[in-house]
Amino acid sequence: MFQMDSPLMKLLTKIGNMILVSLYWLVACVPLVTVIPACAALFHTVTKVIRADGEGVTRDFFSAFRQALNPGIFLSLLAVGGGLLLYTCVDFGRQMMQRHVAGTAYFAVGCVLCFVWAATVLYLAPALSRFEGGVLELLRIAFYLPSRNFFHVLWMLVLLAVLALAVDFYPVLLLIAPALYADLTCSGAEKALQKLLAASGAADAQAQAEEGGEARSPEEDAGFSALEQAAQLEEPEE
Repeated sequence: MFQMDSPLMKLLTKIGNMILVSLYWLVACVPLVTVIPACAALFHTVTKVIRADGEGVTRDFFSAFRQALNPGIFLSLLAVGGGLLLYTCVDFGRQMMQRHVAGTAYFAVGCVLCFVWAATVLYLAPALSRFEGGVLELLRIAFYLPSRNFFHVLWMLVLLAVLALAVDFYPVLLLIAPALYADLTCSGAEKALQKLLAASGAADAQAQAEEGGEARSPEEDAGFSALEQAAQLEEPEE
């Protein structure tokens, strides 16, 4: 029962690792400008470590966090700034809809834009944890992925709201809620990333074949920038 490879010990180890990585995430989020790098490190650690052998949580989290810092700081500023701007617009539309019909349309458009922006922000962490590139390149990836995974976006938003409500009632849940959220949503995000990599590799292989060159595998494509990988999906066939 208490052997290290028993189901009970594996469960306890996973719970302990989730609490540990949630604490790391909370500390890394203290400066708001590092929220996105912290989320990218959380996604990476949960997906590649906790859901695997569970070893090296501390090393992998801070390694992924350092790698995500450079573009992640700017992405955090854009995420917070864009969210505040959209909130202001929606609140203005809510006040206007009580006075004028045009205010209703303004409010509706604002709500749609908020949904699109929220979906993009939710996919920033998975994109940043997997791809290398500039801020605009990563934004392009994060904007593209939700458009092909609408129901997963809804699941992510609903789960985020439920966990936020649970933490509001029981603040102690904050010790495990971040890792739990990543664990429950990473499968869908990982599938979306794999599809993107596979489609990128297939498009590149076709282009190489047409040019008479040697095709690259999707694994080799993983080293390419985010812009190169996403652009493959939008190139029209000749």
